[in-house]
Amino acid sequence: MQKNIQNDEDDKMKTTDNSKVVSEMIKDIISEDELPDIENTNETHKRKTNDDVVSHRRARRNKSKNKHTRKGKNRKTKKNKKKTNKKLKKWLKIIGITLAILLVVLAVVYFGIAYIYYNNRFLNGTVINGYECSNMKVEDAFNNIDKDVNSFNLTICKGENVLDVIKGSDIGINTGNTDNQMKEICDKQKKYLWLKYFKEKQEPITTNDMVQYDEEKFNNCITNLKSMNMTPTVVSQDAKLDFSGNNYKIVSEVYGDEINKDVLKKLIMQNVQSLNPQNYTTKIDVATSDCYIKPNITKDNEKLVNACNKANSILNSAFSVKVINKVENIDSATVKSWVSVDKDFNVNVDETKIGNYVETLNSKYTTYGKDRKFKTTYGDVVTVSKGDYGRKLNATSLKTDLTTAVKNGKSSTVVAKFSRTDMGSLENDLGTTYAEIDLTNQRMWMYKDGKVVVATDVVTGKPDGEHDTPQGTYKLKYKEKNATLKGANYSTPVAWWMPFNGDIGMHDATWQPTFGGDRYIKHGSHGCVNLPLDKAASIFNYAVVNMPVVCYYHAKTDNPNTSTETTTQATTKAS
Repeated sequence: MQKNIQNDEDDKMKTTDNSKVVSEMIKDIISEDELPDIENTNETHKRKTNDDVVSHRRARRNKSKNKHTRKGKNRKTKKNKKKTNKKLKKWLKIIGITLAILLVVLAVVYFGIAYIYYNNRFLNGTVINGYECSNMKVEDAFNNIDKDVNSFNLTICKGENVLDVIKGSDIGINTGNTDNQMKEICDKQKKYLWLKYFKEKQEPITTNDMVQYDEEKFNNCITNLKSMNMTPTVVSQDAKLDFSGNNYKIVSEVYGDEINKDVLKKLIMQNVQSLNPQNYTTKIDVATSDCYIKPNITKDNEKLVNACNKANSILNSAFSVKVINKVENIDSATVKSWVSVDKDFNVNVDETKIGNYVETLNSKYTTYGKDRKFKTTYGDVVTVSKGDYGRKLNATSLKTDLTTAVKNGKSSTVVAKFSRTDMGSLENDLGTTYAEIDLTNQRMWMYKDGKVVVATDVVTGKPDGEHDTPQGTYKLKYKEKNATLKGANYSTPVAWWMPFNGDIGMHDATWQPTFGGDRYIKHGSHGCVNLPLDKAASIFNYAVVNMPVVCYYHAKTDNPNTSTETTTQATTKAS
């Protein structure tokens, strides 16, 4: 290294000598006045160069010194690190061995407790049929149960009055195979989890086979118990409905003291079978143990309450039937007779009784097919049978509608419908426009709006038993001009045809020379009412389809009132 430094200095000296030579050569070429002070410049440069050389040498010496220092320090650090690692490995080995030994010891202790200490013991938190068996030996736990079984004594009382005392010997009670069962329970426990159950709670264990008894002795004992054979002072009764006045009322239930033998027997059996200190009792008080027969139905029973409300809603409603322009109000007694409540609290509406009521209205307001009292133009009253004229109440429809209204339990008026209608009013179904025919005296009157507008003699059917014109009240079916009437052996044209009973009707008969009197007896028609042509035309004009045509037999009269001014029938007509 010193050799290199010396070479550098020699090189710099050579550079200085060369500079001098160059300066001399320049001086020879250029005069001194024209040249700058080269010598002074070289001196300055020389000093500067020497200073740089010294600084450079010093720097190299310091760098070399630092390099050697760092190498020494690195060698020392590596050596110290090796010593430290060696000591650390030694301590880690010691700690690992110690921990391993500690784990082995803990494992031996843990499993020693699990499989030695708990070998014949129940784990912490073990409860069997209510008996606390935590950390107990099987034998000790069994002895606790056996003690209770041998000392079993059950008292049955009613308040302070003792009725029966049942001892274990009375029913042959014993522990049976309980010791083996408990041993089996203990063996099935996972002993290696013993520590867990010091923090967590176990599920209680229940078995029904830990206590046994002699079934025959038990049944004989139960049968002969005084408590099972007591005569009740009060018998329980269900809540019920009572009809008093105009409404149903709920009568509250009655709680009696009749023993429910099944319940009492079950209570006794539960005490015998379980012997659970959590629910075992040495006394059963029949008065407070739900041993009495209870009412099945209480006043709050939903069906009972609903039945009461529904029945009363019907009874408190007003029902009526409107027949044409008249309203028939149904009295409350009648409605009451329709309503009943059965044992299952179903509200029943008697449709048969409603049908009977409808039938009274049918009889009252139906005129179709009935005999009718008819006041003749003569002023007297005759009975007219048969015919197809009249109103007919639709009883089936009315019964259905009225039953529905009653079941709905709301006040309502049911409108009666008719399957057949008439031309009149409720009081007079014939009305004021009709034809009246006296088959005996062979006369006819046409009424229009209550007044006689046509009166005439007629010829009716020949009374031979085959062509008689039948009596009755009929409905005019239709009217036809210029019709041809046909029979088995005839075909007759007429100008005015007005049928009212099948093929029987009123019409003009120009072939009849006379009308009225007894002509019909030998020269009567096939059943029709023969009219003079002009009278037939007038009647045709006044007649209305569906109007009534009344045909009747009357006593023989010599001076019938046939005037068209007669108004008696119109003002006094009754049906």
